Amino acid sequence: MANFESKSDLAFKATMAGYFLQLVIVVLSTTVLVPTHKSPNLVICVLSLIPLLILLPWLIKRNIRAHIWLCFIVLGYFLPAVLHAFIPQYGWLPYVEVANLIYLFIVAMLFARWEQKRYQISVTR
Repeated sequence: MANFESKSDLAFKATMAGYFLQLVIVVLSTTVLVPTHKSPNLVICVLSLIPLLILLPWLIKRNIRAHIWLCFIVLGYFLPAVLHAFIPQYGWLPYVEVANLIYLFIVAMLFARWEQKRYQISVTR
């Protein structure tokens, strides 16, 4: 059980780091580091942050289902990030976003799996 507990704790910390980095990337990509053919837009920034911020209270509480939902939500951010990575005007930020989204998906998935295993072991004892 201690093995799953330590893995779960590490995955939780990694998930939260990737989550907050994604929040920063969304803010930067919509308000500060916008391509030359677009203008900064606060409304788009807020609308882009809503799906991530809805999960925040449950992510902090280490809810397994919230982490699973985070994996699904991350896929919605992944598609436009990959498309933007192929457009030169967007610069380097989409590459960072794609890497962070892949990282966030993996660590959130691992947290959900390891936390579930840890819970199953503690219930059976």
